[in-house]
Amino acid sequence: MLDLRTACLQRRRTELSTLIDLLLQADAKTIARAHTAPAALSPIDDCDDLAALQAPNKLPADPVARRTISDSRDELARLRAVVIAGRPKQALERTVALSAKAAALGYRPLVAEVDLLISQLHVRTGDYLAAHRHLIAALAAATASHHDEVMVRLLISLVLTSSDQQQPTTARDFAALAEATVERLGNLPAQRASLHYAAGYMLSNEGKYVAATAEYERALAIRERIAPGGLDVARTFGALAHTYDEIGRFADARRMGERSLALQEAELGKHHPEIATVLTNLGNIAADEGDLALATTYYRRSLAIREHTARSGDDQLQLANVVNNLGEVAYEQARYTEAITFHRRALAIREQVARGVPDVAMSLANIARAQGKQGAHAQALANYEKSLALAETELGKEHPYVGDALQGIGECHLTARNFAGAKPPLERALAIRKLGARPVEVATVELALARALWELGPKERPRALELARAARTMFAASPASKQQLAEADGFLRERR
Repeated sequence: MLDLRTACLQRRRTELSTLIDLLLQADAKTIARAHTAPAALSPIDDCDDLAALQAPNKLPADPVARRTISDSRDELARLRAVVIAGRPKQALERTVALSAKAAALGYRPLVAEVDLLISQLHVRTGDYLAAHRHLIAALAAATASHHDEVMVRLLISLVLTSSDQQQPTTARDFAALAEATVERLGNLPAQRASLHYAAGYMLSNEGKYVAATAEYERALAIRERIAPGGLDVARTFGALAHTYDEIGRFADARRMGERSLALQEAELGKHHPEIATVLTNLGNIAADEGDLALATTYYRRSLAIREHTARSGDDQLQLANVVNNLGEVAYEQARYTEAITFHRRALAIREQVARGVPDVAMSLANIARAQGKQGAHAQALANYEKSLALAETELGKEHPYVGDALQGIGECHLTARNFAGAKPPLERALAIRKLGARPVEVATVELALARALWELGPKERPRALELARAARTMFAASPASKQQLAEADGFLRERR
């Protein structure tokens, strides 16, 4: 046991030593990651996990093979440090060479460890298909060699990458396997927290914000107990800020966002890319509470960080999100030409990045909405239809973006007084909204559908009034919905 612990601690020391050397020779990109680097180091607590250290993945008897494996693990530790320092391309070639050495040795625990790192490198460079392939290879090697700690990390990574690739069924399958593995290993708190967080991420990507919130809350309860004040806690605050906002719990969302911002600024400084994410979340919350001036302040601060730091594909997508949100503020302030300019900039970025394709549907719908306000109804309808086709293909028929497009199509038909044509897309949009959208989003579709049903004749009018009353109740509870509340009141007043 002493030998096993000593070898484990030596690998951690090698990783730390390499990271220190890299930071002493840091370029601007490495400096930008310096605050987060220590938290990304492999934990030394693992070296005190007796069960993991005694797992049945014994070293070969041959002393030369043992030495090669030891040297390979030292090299792997150095490469992890290179990745932590923000140099994934530099590490990839060396890691691939190490993978060939591990395969030649036939020592499957090492194969699993190397393939796990290769998958992380491919995620950093934006090659998600290659990342997924190496995760599966690593999982096979870890399973064959009972490398349990790596198995859990792999399964959770597969939940996240499958979700990122808009493969919800696959993500759920891996989540079930991860759940079973964590349970078999004794429900260790850190593993359980990571699993809850991954489940929340998966459900949030599916637009199931109520269920995602419950998972994030479970993750937070564990993380606050085992590592209070750490970056994992701060990131969980940020995730909850987003999902609370999506389900209309704005005060809770603002509280979580502010706690996340305070913790992360203390750890990372005021200009780190992760700060931009928190600022964007706080801007979204302010906008949903009706404070567009405060929202703009948050978005502009986030945009300044993103424009300075966005280089890779994922960073560019984060930039597109901030630009998109500034377009939404312009729309709410009836500056429709400016809104379209922002949304076209976001669209151009999203079209250039592979992972941005699903969000192209959002940009098209946002452009269409502003075009409709300008009276360009034919152009708006065409963009809504493009958005619908893309969202259904990329995200499935019940995703919120599908609801956005359907609502827009229905409203275009309403404007053209094609009430029979408006009803089917609005009915379907309402069914999607009721799966977990914000109450105000549900109410907006209800009021539009009420307008269509009223015009379709006496048989539809009782339901039209019922929908309009329900919408009015939701608008009355939202501080940012004064205009929609007035519209609902007007509709009901005229039809008493």
